[in-house]
Amino acid sequence: SHLRDAIGFVGESEMAESIYDRDGDGDDQTLLYAVSLPSGEIAIADSALHNNCKLMPPRVNKTIQDEVVLFPSCPEEYGTEEELDASMRAYIRRYLDVPRFGESLILHYAKMTWVYDRFNALPYFRVLGDSGTAKTRTGEVASRICYRPIFGGVATTAAVLFRLADRYQGTLFADEADYSRSDLTATITQVLNAGYKRGGTVARCDADNEVEVFRVFGPKILVTRKRFSDVALESRCLTLELVEKATIRSDISFHLPDAFYAEALHLRNRL
Repeated sequence: SHLRDAIGFVGESEMAESIYDRDGDGDDQTLLYAVSLPSGEIAIADSALHNNCKLMPPRVNKTIQDEVVLFPSCPEEYGTEEELDASMRAYIRRYLDVPRFGESLILHYAKMTWVYDRFNALPYFRVLGDSGTAKTRTGEVASRICYRPIFGGVATTAAVLFRLADRYQGTLFADEADYSRSDLTATITQVLNAGYKRGGTVARCDADNEVEVFRVFGPKILVTRKRFSDVALESRCLTLELVEKATIRSDISFHLPDAFYAEALHLRNRL
């Protein structure tokens, strides 16, 4: 990329964002920083300086290698905001057959996640539908253009969810979020109810009986078959309700092609 400098230490930064390019020239075992300098330029560096503190990105672990959490690979020019919106809408339309309202909801929620730390409270994006309504695909297509998507998977415990949310501070994607066990439902509901507002935390005791606090504030994409019984959690959802269609647009592939993942990465880079 023309934005890539010789990788190394850079001076005082306005902002540093973690990036990971498994196909790049750098050490694929370490995240890098895309650093916004006071001059307005963007540099790629393996460390950054902020408030006289040297920041070092973490090593790549199995969670990152297995793409449980996704990062941009480098910053890319996006042109005007209208051009960016058009690219996002084309991506959504290429892989989903949803109403125009659904396209707009996905587009604007995804953009919001990239600046979510400017808000004191956030809604969650919930995809609601029965089997066969493409709700899981809708959640995946939406999440892959959000800020630092975290794939919680199905049959995930509350402990995994709040640890992932705390470590990566991104957009948590929870598929099949209809939890059948009442104790699990209650625990995850508590996590979700805490995570919609700035400062939301979950506290647990470790093996030495010391209190650990996990930060769970951040955007979340939830895929469910039914509405939440918890009134507070239900009120925090922006819902896209899907119904099964007799026919789906012929230009939509049944399986997501490799081009989908590449296109999503380029959009994350532009966002």
